[in-house]
Amino acid sequence: MKLRIKNTGDSTFTFQALLHTYFKVSDIADTKVSGLAGRIYLDKATGEQRMEDNTSVNFPSFTDRVYIGSSPIAKDVTIFSQGLVASINEARIDQEVTPCDIVAWNPYEKSPNDLPVPAYRNFVCVEPGLVSKSHELRPGKSA
Repeated sequence: MKLRIKNTGDSTFTFQALLHTYFKVSDIADTKVSGLAGRIYLDKATGEQRMEDNTSVNFPSFTDRVYIGSSPIAKDVTIFSQGLVASINEARIDQEVTPCDIVAWNPYEKSPNDLPVPAYRNFVCVEPGLVSKSHELRPGKSA
């Protein structure tokens, strides 16, 4: 999947972007995500910022984290849940590779109103994007 942004205007603008991906899992309690170790993340549930020390991340409760991209090299992120989904995450601005952030999210019982409460058990969001800071896009350029 790709998310593209093109500046068709006459002036530079700032942007953030996130590709919202809902991956079906058998049970969120048994789901793990690898490939995030060593990244700094902002835990939006607690407001804390810390480094991910674990080789895999699990989802024991409401989870809303922004893993900040630190290297422009494409990064494999793998979801384990009775099967396996791999995702290679890369971001480009004006053809230049830039670090890609990853958002890991599952609402548990704090599900939005449009989501039936037990639905949280069967999905995980592992979303590539450019969200930890604003980026600039010059006229005629793409991201």
